[in-house]
Amino acid sequence: MATYSSHKDVLSDSIKKLLTERREPYYSDIYDPETEISIDTILYSPKKDKAAFFVIVKVNNKFMGDCFISFIDNLHFQGISWLSYYSIISYPSRIDASKRIREIHFKEFNLRKQSGLEYNLDDIRFWNDNDIWKN
Repeated sequence: MATYSSHKDVLSDSIKKLLTERREPYYSDIYDPETEISIDTILYSPKKDKAAFFVIVKVNNKFMGDCFISFIDNLHFQGISWLSYYSIISYPSRIDASKRIREIHFKEFNLRKQSGLEYNLDDIRFWNDNDIWKN
């Protein structure tokens, strides 16, 4: 059975691939193979068939963070997608970046009053929101 730690490793490798291929949100040339990647938090749906996770990268001594979502099939992540509503940039430390990305997605995500953004990520209704999961 996969563990949280092994999931962090798998997701880190997946994000490294996005970075290497210059896919969203890592299309800028500021990212390179030496960019430090950290999987900060993984959230699982109640059925363990979906996940949301926070990624923090270090570039030029600044920390940036993004949120991604993915389906889970047979303990494997499928179709990792950037949840592009918010990105954080230029934080002085990993701790500050972690704190801010959690604050956004656990307390402020639903404040936009926009389709697909009705629930914060720690709200159980997020996992059933078809606007988020249809793509």
